[in-house]
Amino acid sequence: MVADAAMPHDITLDFVVEPAAVMRASALAGRETLRRVPSRSVLSGLLIALGVGAVLGLGMSMLRLGLEALVPAALAAIGAAAATIFAIRRNSVRILDVGFRSLEDPPRCRITLGPAGIRSRIGGHSSTFDWSAVGGAVDGPDGLVLTAGFYAILLPDAALPPGMDRQTLRQAIQHWAGGLDRETEDAGVF
Repeated sequence: MVADAAMPHDITLDFVVEPAAVMRASALAGRETLRRVPSRSVLSGLLIALGVGAVLGLGMSMLRLGLEALVPAALAAIGAAAATIFAIRRNSVRILDVGFRSLEDPPRCRITLGPAGIRSRIGGHSSTFDWSAVGGAVDGPDGLVLTAGFYAILLPDAALPPGMDRQTLRQAIQHWAGGLDRETEDAGVF
């Protein structure tokens, strides 16, 4: 761990967004988030799907289709929930890809990390994140990827300040965030 005296107050990364790197970071964040989904979120989602299936099955049995319709209806509801999650994730990556392809020039990005959190400015859009929103940090092929639910914040190695490496960046973030690799409120799928 970096000693407090050696801890930088703010770290600023200034770079041109590379669409392919952002796509890789986004896919990595999605996989990492699904890996971290709390079992209670999965359980609650399955219970909701089973409940919908039970209601559908009971409705079918009222239509004289028999109670044997209950099991297929419950399985269909679970399958529909899983397909919906997959489709939302897949479409968000496609939307990101289409958005990047529509740009004439990749935008500049400025990300400042510090004790108060993360400030980013991409083109004319700015965002602020508190450290409590960050669930983890994953090593990606282009740099460190911070995950906040399905959201990815790419911190490219090429944009690190002179003399700083990925490990030092990770230590500073862990110091400010109070640890990483935790569940966040927005990390659940359901």
